Parts: sequence; structure tokens; C-alpha cells
Amino acid sequence: MVSADRPLRTKYLLDSQIFVWHLTQLDRLPRPIEALIESRQSNLALSLASIWELAIKASSGRLPLPRPTTRFLLEQAAARDIEILPIERHHIAIAEQLPFHHRDPFDRMIVARRSPKA
Repeated sequence: MVSADRPLRTKYLLDSQIFVWHLTQLDRLPRPIEALIESRQSNLALSLASIWELAIKASSGRLPLPRPTTRFLLEQAAARDIEILPIERHHIAIAEQLPFHHRDPFDRMIVARRSPKA
């Protein structure tokens, strides 16, 4: 039950690239996505798999982000009230069973994390 003083907020799982664009290139975000991220009615989440993926890209030189990247990303998420969703054993089992149109291992984990089975 939702009380009158606490309206229902829709939960959104941010994609890694959307999170990076939000931090570094707002002009690349479509206006409706930017508005959704900025809305106080949005309950935002980011998978730990996204932090892992972005840290690897930054350490390989493919993504220019401040170092240490993991700390930077976690601080930015916290500053925006974005919940970091953990990766647990059962998420790995779900990822293993996904169809292979999800080939990227990070995308597979993100999909598994938000699966109804999770």
C-alpha cells in the first residue's frame, strides 16, 4: 500500500551507456530519457554489472572517465540516488539460461538481474 504522502515511483534499470551519457554527454540523451532520469517520480537503479563493464572500458582506454573509475561511478550513482543492484549466484544461473540474442556478458547479466525469476 502506498501512502498519500509517498507517491508510487516507477523503477527503471539504467543501461550502462545511458548512465555514461547522463554523466558525460547529456546532449546525446533523448529528451524523454533525460526527463525520466531527472524526474523525482523515477526510482532509478543500475546493475553492478554496469559499474564493472564501465570500469573495464575505462581501464582499457576506451572510455575517458576519472580514476579510480569504480569509485567515481559509485559516487555519481549515490549523488543521483541511483540504487546499485548486486549480482548474486542465482543471477548467474538465470544469465546462463538466456537466449543468445544477448551475446554481451554484461548485457546478459543486466537482463538476468531484472528477470522475473530474479
